[in-house]
Amino acid sequence: MTLAVAGGDCRAASVWAGLEVVSAQSGLVAVHDAARPFLSPETARALVETAQKRGAAIPVVPLADTVKRVEVDVVTETPRRRGLMRVQTPQVFQSDLLIDAFEYALRTGGLSESIVDDAALLEARGIPVAAVYGDEAAIKITTRRDLEIAHAWLARPGAGAAAARPGREEAQ
Repeated sequence: MTLAVAGGDCRAASVWAGLEVVSAQSGLVAVHDAARPFLSPETARALVETAQKRGAAIPVVPLADTVKRVEVDVVTETPRRRGLMRVQTPQVFQSDLLIDAFEYALRTGGLSESIVDDAALLEARGIPVAAVYGDEAAIKITTRRDLEIAHAWLARPGAGAAAARPGREEAQ
């Protein structure tokens, strides 16, 4: 069954609006950004299987670049890259865990526009979130350049569902 609900003023409010129509006994719930259209079936399957076993799963990809913390225009820190990952979507949760985390955040004032990652709400409750290796091809389309890259991949000859994903070589 598919339900549509009106979104909120921020990501957290939109997710909560969706959770308000989901039962805590629903099984799994996936929170996915429409800005990430190149989800692979392999990643989706791994996330669902892991969330069924462990309660919560998010796709991650290793950082390739050095990261700098910058305040105004001055570098203040260079964190070690080891162990740092970029997080993707969908994030998949047992519905009762995510609903509980949102309700707790609402009661304690921990739900705000600054919540850009639903897994962080579980982490704040001390609930472990499993990391599943995601897919570099699952780019997030947030800039004009991202959109140009996506269009270029989709315009390739023979670009079907799997072949269209950036970073994937077509089968020979």
